[in-house]
Amino acid sequence: LWIKTSIGNLYPNLYVVLVGPPGVGKTLMTSQVRNFLYTLTDEKDQNAFHLAAASETHASLVDSLKDATRRYIPPDMGEIQNYNALTLVSNELGVLLPEYDPAMMSKLTDLYDGYPYSERRRGNNINFTIPSPTINMIAATTPSFLVDTLPEGAWDQGFLSRSMLAFSAETMYRDLFTDIKFQDVLVRELGEDLRRIFALYGKMSFTDEAVSAI
Repeated sequence: LWIKTSIGNLYPNLYVVLVGPPGVGKTLMTSQVRNFLYTLTDEKDQNAFHLAAASETHASLVDSLKDATRRYIPPDMGEIQNYNALTLVSNELGVLLPEYDPAMMSKLTDLYDGYPYSERRRGNNINFTIPSPTINMIAATTPSFLVDTLPEGAWDQGFLSRSMLAFSAETMYRDLFTDIKFQDVLVRELGEDLRRIFALYGKMSFTDEAVSAI
């Protein structure tokens, strides 16, 4: 999906990081997200939803994206479109980024914009290009991890400027032994929504009112 702007195509990639102290429910939320997205995966279907491993190095991340191929066949039997789409879900940002890694930060920044990505690795004759990369991420972390891990200069660099940090310190206390009951109909409908969203392809547009507001 893309929007045409004055500086080229804009792709709706999202880097979302839930930030809060321990015990506010961040991991519960990311775990539910991963469970929902996992229902879209199918190891037998190469065109299915691609979910990255919880822990990725900057090299394996690119390899995972390279393997996350998607093919869109237009209903009018027009030209087949090929692209690569990968989603990362990390219950702990510290697992994905155990320490400040400029290479990983730069890689995520570069891939976010959706421009063609190419790489050549010495020694093993690996040379490839990903013409249309799409990458989305949701992770959870604590304020102290961000402060202790990211140097001061990283806060105004590309990765964080592309990330949406959602903070809450509110703790919701529940009975530890009370069952959490999900509405089966709602769960099923949410899953169907995800499948429909995942099948979308094409150019998006704003109404005139939305353009004026922006």
